[in-house]
Amino acid sequence: MWTTVFTVIALMTTGTVAGILSDSVLAGIPTYRTLPPDRYVWIHQIIDRHYEPTMPVLVFATITLDTALAIATGNALHRGLYLGAVLALLGVAVVSQFAGVRLLRHSVRGIDPDHLPADWSDPRPAWRRWHLARTALVFVAFAATAVAAVHH
Repeated sequence: MWTTVFTVIALMTTGTVAGILSDSVLAGIPTYRTLPPDRYVWIHQIIDRHYEPTMPVLVFATITLDTALAIATGNALHRGLYLGAVLALLGVAVVSQFAGVRLLRHSVRGIDPDHLPADWSDPRPAWRRWHLARTALVFVAFAATAVAAVHH
């Protein structure tokens, strides 16, 4: 019974992360491109403030759930799918922490949008590439978990 509950929660959390990251691909990135640097920094600070505490919790909760499901299953296919989801989500976490957070820390967070430093470097092209990578990874994780869930 607990495996069913964990599977449903893992699907919900992975789907939520996939939806949020997709929203950035479909709306955030195109919008950011149109903004002058000061307005880009300002809006990204607002958006980031709301996502930052939630997204890591969702990703790591799902890693934990998928790991437990991989351990609990007696089916080799399911184990492989859940472990594939774990690896993809670890990829999301690594890209987020070591690319996304690092870029934003130096060019968006703590920067006064009305007084950008003279040496300010626009992170949008690099952030876009890394964001697309982690979005693809979360969809791999979502698909793997979904296939394991329906392949009973």
